[in-house]
Amino acid sequence: MERVDKYLPNIYRYGDLYLFSNIKKFKQERTECPVYQNPQGKINNVNFFLIGDSYTQYMPPSNFRFNQYTFTHWDIGITQIDSLDKSKKNILVIESTERYVRWRFNTAKAKSLIVIGASGNQDKKSKEVDIETYFKWQAEDNLDYILDYNDFAFFFKEIKAAINYYVFDKLDKRVTITNDEKYIFYSETTDSTLATSSFNSVTKTQVDTMVNNINDTYRYYKKSGFDEIYLAIVPNAISINMPKYGKYNNLIERIQNHKALQMPVLNIYDVMTKASGNLYYMSDGHWNCEGQKVFLKALYDCEQVIK
Repeated sequence: MERVDKYLPNIYRYGDLYLFSNIKKFKQERTECPVYQNPQGKINNVNFFLIGDSYTQYMPPSNFRFNQYTFTHWDIGITQIDSLDKSKKNILVIESTERYVRWRFNTAKAKSLIVIGASGNQDKKSKEVDIETYFKWQAEDNLDYILDYNDFAFFFKEIKAAINYYVFDKLDKRVTITNDEKYIFYSETTDSTLATSSFNSVTKTQVDTMVNNINDTYRYYKKSGFDEIYLAIVPNAISINMPKYGKYNNLIERIQNHKALQMPVLNIYDVMTKASGNLYYMSDGHWNCEGQKVFLKALYDCEQVIK
């Protein structure tokens, strides 16, 4: 049967922050990023595994020029494999956006995401349920997609949003527009009362707990047979574009520079803070092509990965 969804508009084509706000000023079409051309070419002696979220989920596999590439999402199923190929170097990168670091490393949740040598029956069942749910959702929402997310509908949503924002100072609660109207951010990263915020206070004890769980995860995957495991924390857009919006909690640096941290780091935070151009979409909380390039360059610049 022919797929219906290929005829439906991509609701995120102008970015999730625009989708939430419908403020025309922040309407920017997302572009397909070119494949990263690493100087080393294909690295045939490495099987590469990545635990990540929406920042890395949609990167085309062609960016990862290894013998084998396996992606596992933090929140969607698990990866089960019979065994690691010991004739290759097996490298794992655990990537997380800054806003969910406290939730993800408050426990050693990452340990459950890649299972080696276990039966695949349970995982198969869970994926079947996910697929069934997905198609049910599609059947119910295809009409809504057509009616609500085409450019004609956006035109009227923009008028309504403009009146609400510029006349009545009302804005979707999921987003924050800065006073100078230069940026739009996820409210969960600006609201200092939320643990996802760059400006929420984090105690030393909380950082110690996260580092302990990261170390526990590191030891687990080392024992499972991985040769190298790396941590990569993607900064909130506001942490890069407007860190003085409030009192920045410096969570990324406090984890990465913690004296007890055992897991090596792909330090994209330092590179992003020093970059001159914008690394995030104007209309979306995710990094743009230049931001993706920072992550990929850090990966291929790592000597333990390429040698």
